[in-house]
Amino acid sequence: MTTNTLRPKTWTIIIVGFVMFVALILRLYKVNEYAIFLSDQAIDSFAVKRILEGAYTLLGPRASVGEFFNGPIVYYLMLPFYILFRLDPLSGTYFQITLQIASIPFIFNISRRMGGQLVGYLSTIIFALSPLLIYYSRATFNAYPAIFFSTIIIWALTSKSIESSFQSQLTKNKIRCLLTFPTFLLFIAGLSTGILVQTHYLLYIYAIFYLLYVILFYQKPIRVAIYCAGVFFGLAPFILFELRHDFFNIRAIINHVLSSSAIHISLIKVVESTLLAFGKIVGFPYATAGILAIVITVWFLFKSQRTQTYRLLLFSFFATIVSILLYRDYIQTHYIIGFHIFVLITSACMITLFGKYERLLLPFIVVICWVILLRSNTFAIAPEHDGLSLLDQRMIAQQIVTHVPADLWNLSQDAQQDNRAMPIRYLISLYPQIKQPLPVENYSANKYLYVVYKTNKPLSKIRTWEVQSFGKSYVEIIKTKINNTYSLSLLMKI
Repeated sequence: MTTNTLRPKTWTIIIVGFVMFVALILRLYKVNEYAIFLSDQAIDSFAVKRILEGAYTLLGPRASVGEFFNGPIVYYLMLPFYILFRLDPLSGTYFQITLQIASIPFIFNISRRMGGQLVGYLSTIIFALSPLLIYYSRATFNAYPAIFFSTIIIWALTSKSIESSFQSQLTKNKIRCLLTFPTFLLFIAGLSTGILVQTHYLLYIYAIFYLLYVILFYQKPIRVAIYCAGVFFGLAPFILFELRHDFFNIRAIINHVLSSSAIHISLIKVVESTLLAFGKIVGFPYATAGILAIVITVWFLFKSQRTQTYRLLLFSFFATIVSILLYRDYIQTHYIIGFHIFVLITSACMITLFGKYERLLLPFIVVICWVILLRSNTFAIAPEHDGLSLLDQRMIAQQIVTHVPADLWNLSQDAQQDNRAMPIRYLISLYPQIKQPLPVENYSANKYLYVVYKTNKPLSKIRTWEVQSFGKSYVEIIKTKINNTYSLSLLMKI
């Protein structure tokens, strides 16, 4: 395939642009109602807010296992969105949506290299309509930007211009070679790899395999050096923290991987959860769909021509397997997020085998994807919100801000597995002119306590530490109905 054929024609730009528009509409639809803003998102928003206030950090969110932290880079990438939208909780959601929409042209380009124009269209349509990816776009979560950065790595490292440029120029003029577009692509691939590993600790495995890929297939030391320079710049904040603190995170990750405490469930459970994760990527939350996704990928590995894209797919596949084996616990979809794009693209390649009538194939895929979309809970409040949407949280915060107690007060909730009510605390923090609640460690010194709870559950039945430590002698002085399930009460000690 020549360079000229890779240049998008006008109608290709229109189609891909339309897919991007549809993807944007689906992700923005009732975003203020469907956006996921829970404890993790509130904690991350607090971190970005503190950075804007001058409290810079070299640490990201704490990992869900072990005693280590992810890198801070996602916080800094979100800064422009929090500035633009004035720290609104949707700032992180808009950041995720932007990265996903920006991924679509690159996914089309990669897909076209792997299977042709039709595969490019199919993979972008599947991406745009995927319930899982729409779900990803609605939450500020450290792992989800990996979708964009893994796409950029794949796109950059599989560019044919890298190989042809180095072959033609390296022997002639090394300085000129360093100033070419392919050199820029290698650096961008390295930079994206450095950012990628800060989004989730399992992605360190992918970074190792990407480095092996560059060493084996780009061979020349200057190419490897350019890629590694990009990795260094991408990882700079994390590296600086490690150098200052005796490689705290790296040692903690190694200790966790090697410790017996990392083994929690049986191999059968690991396989089952892995199959479910793969199934969700292609739109079906079933193990059988996961088997199909893996079979499609393996089939493609055997049938595909030995191109650069094929080789990187092979390396990424092994990176996924190694990360699953090392984790040895229940696999969630974002644990294999470095492989999502390849699963979508290889699925599109597989579909084309059955496409004798290409004119009918695209509408057929659109219908199938739309049915999957409608059958999912995409157009609904996420179950994790436990019946308390972002709109409800805004209402609660506004009610509290309007009636701030004159004396020391605190806030708790019996919902969302978050007794501290971190999302509401964040919303209240956007009103610095009012007296803020006491810290989450202090629920006994306050005279007043706001409590969010299910209306049909008496306050006396709430057994959380946050409410119990407030004391049993109190009166309810304000009660507000939030929705059909929840109420907000203000308690005063007596």
